[in-house]
Amino acid sequence: MYKQDVANIIFGHAASASASMQALRREIKRCRELRQKLKSLSSNDRVHYYNAQQVQLLFEHFGINTEDALF
Repeated sequence: MYKQDVANIIFGHAASASASMQALRREIKRCRELRQKLKSLSSNDRVHYYNAQQVQLLFEHFGINTEDALF
């Protein structure tokens, strides 16, 4: 799933798409444990998408039900 889509689901209340991406990056940077887990689930963190495990981890971190968010 594209990082932008994940950010829009989590921070849908943000003023713009770039604001939601900034908020997501800020939260990942702030939470060391989340950052390390995301990094361990990917071989390359410079891609424009999150894999399924990373999306699930992010949704769990933010308390979002995966089924509600994707459908």
